[in-house]
Amino acid sequence: KKIYLFSQKIDKKNKFGIFAKIENICLDAIILILEARFEIKIYKIKPLKSARTKIEILKRLIRISWELKIIEDKKYIDLESDLIEISKEINNWINSLTKIGELIPYLCFNEALRSESADCRCGRLGCTCSRRPCHCCG
Repeated sequence: KKIYLFSQKIDKKNKFGIFAKIENICLDAIILILEARFEIKIYKIKPLKSARTKIEILKRLIRISWELKIIEDKKYIDLESDLIEISKEINNWINSLTKIGELIPYLCFNEALRSESADCRCGRLGCTCSRRPCHCCG
């Protein structure tokens, strides 16, 4: 919200340049966070990692805007502190999902490693071997 409101005060050249990119990346990050919110546990990691990357890109673009004197010091500090807080929350969310023994053993995104045997009752993405059923097999 702050980025959108602030971009209304930017001159046309910068508004349709760097700030257009900042707004688009911000919207992408919001979409990724919402996707993660409504996914089951093992599928939250990918959108969260992508959102974390988008937030880091936003930090760099906002710093560049500040260095180019497009935004003033007070706005830069405000936006940067918000992005740092969002980044911490996403990192905590990722860390809570990737506790050892909780999620990692069930992640297998390599098609060749997926089990299609009778021991694994589904062969769905997420199975790591025929001896260990995936999250959907129980």
